[in-house]
Amino acid sequence: MRTHILGQTRMGLPIIAHEFGDNGPEILIIGGVHGNEIEGVAAARFILARLISETYEYQLRITIIPELNPEGVLMKTRSNSAGVDLNRNLPTKDWTPEFTEPKYNPGPSPGSEPENQALMKILQSRKFASII
Repeated sequence: MRTHILGQTRMGLPIIAHEFGDNGPEILIIGGVHGNEIEGVAAARFILARLISETYEYQLRITIIPELNPEGVLMKTRSNSAGVDLNRNLPTKDWTPEFTEPKYNPGPSPGSEPENQALMKILQSRKFASII
């Protein structure tokens, strides 16, 4: 297992990734995009624990980010500490600054949030066969 920090949140919390295996298709598992949806965090942590406890050679290269939004996880909120919904902040071709409810705030501009900047950096540097 290799562990590294992809970036930091506005509050200075680390965004941590764990990697397993060196060969085969690359898989990315992301938990905790919305801090109040703890099921994704629990699932990512479960997979992480299983991979740590297993002792076999992987035929995949697996990267796990258990908490993309560690601030939201700590605060139990959908958004990060700036009140931005990370899903709606991703720089897509249909990104818009408009939103109807505060919990859907897309932020001031596409990809403005440090969590998504860290995610975009790893997505641009690697070719994942699957993202969960």
